[in-house]
Amino acid sequence: DSCVHSNDGECDDGGHGALYSACDHGSDCADCGHRFPSAPPPASPPPAATTSAPPSECTDSCFHARDGECDDGGNGALYSACDHGSDCS
Repeated sequence: DSCVHSNDGECDDGGHGALYSACDHGSDCADCGHRFPSAPPPASPPPAATTSAPPSECTDSCFHARDGECDDGGNGALYSACDHGSDCS
């Protein structure tokens, strides 16, 4: 009950059934009941591998081609506005 809002009749620890998230999980037991430690979030999947298109396969067919910014989502691209290999210059 270390929450500044404990014992006010409202669960404030952000856990299941809480009305508010004003306090740390498990710090408003008088209003929320006993809390068990939260399970860690599931691990994120690894990022998808990207491959660079060989220079011979670049078409510069992207609407944003030749603007000095890579827009095809490949390695080093600033944006993903175009198909891979369609913005090489």
